[in-house]
Amino acid sequence: MRTGRLLLLVLATFVFLFSRSVAHAQTPSALVLEKRGVSVPDFQPYTEIPTGMTISLSPKASLVFQHYHTCRTVTVTGGKVTFKAETYTISGGTKEREIKTPCPRTVRLKAGGESGGILMRGVSRPTFSARPGFVVIGRRARDFSLVRISRGGTVLLEVPLDDRRFDWPANAAPLAAGTGYKMFLIPKMAGKRAVTTKFRVMGTGEAKGLLLIRVD
Repeated sequence: MRTGRLLLLVLATFVFLFSRSVAHAQTPSALVLEKRGVSVPDFQPYTEIPTGMTISLSPKASLVFQHYHTCRTVTVTGGKVTFKAETYTISGGTKEREIKTPCPRTVRLKAGGESGGILMRGVSRPTFSARPGFVVIGRRARDFSLVRISRGGTVLLEVPLDDRRFDWPANAAPLAAGTGYKMFLIPKMAGKRAVTTKFRVMGTGEAKGLLLIRVD
């Protein structure tokens, strides 16, 4: 009887530790901003680096990343970079640059089921800058082709999404501070519904940082 209980306890402990380890490994630690040359694994710009990952760079390869917890943007040439939840370590390479940057802000959107219904988590109405720009991350990051901005049913802007990144066009008028708008991420595949969110344009002096739109 005792042996059976002991085995059950050991099995439960193993399952618990394994599930925590998997969850930890899936937690993103940083975002790739630029990459030149060969790396192993191969991470492209605007993809997230999971916690526990080590990236090896060829001698002339460079990597620019923003680490989420430390809110630092770092440029590394060559060597290896190991990413942890609270820090990162560089070995055998050269840290060309390291600057403190505003911590990224995340808006979480989730498409519910095949219907494409949207559930917004975390904030009721996020704030964008007058000339907004953002990076789409998450499981569905590559599913979208267009960004549409509207107000009161009138489309103000519709432009292609550059892979995962959107930057407000230089020739477009800025949005009005304190005003509410609506953003649509238009999917590549016909028949799929757009992911939407309402947002407000921040006023002067409000906190800024890299805006991440997470779509899972």
